[in-house]
Amino acid sequence: MDTAASEYATATEGGRVAVQEPGAPGKDNFIEYQDARDFLAAANELLRVSPKVELTADGRAAFDKLRNEIFGTLDPADPSRPVPATEVKALIERAERGLVTSN
Repeated sequence: MDTAASEYATATEGGRVAVQEPGAPGKDNFIEYQDARDFLAAANELLRVSPKVELTADGRAAFDKLRNEIFGTLDPADPSRPVPATEVKALIERAERGLVTSN
């Protein structure tokens, strides 16, 4: 999840998701956005298949907001006004704090 926060921060540098060179990593921030989305999808899959790791109610609420609202579409809903990276990072931190293991 930390990597998703980092990728999203890169994607939204300058307060928007922009393309300097289409398809070029580091120059096409839609790729960075999609990478962040994919890292969260991978975390979701790990949570789904792991019988020993769960999210608390608050952690689940933060994670669901990330997956369903902020990263609900392949590209950001409004590339010129994305959700601030600080808000995404705070939601990821809430989800991480909500991780619990069971025996």
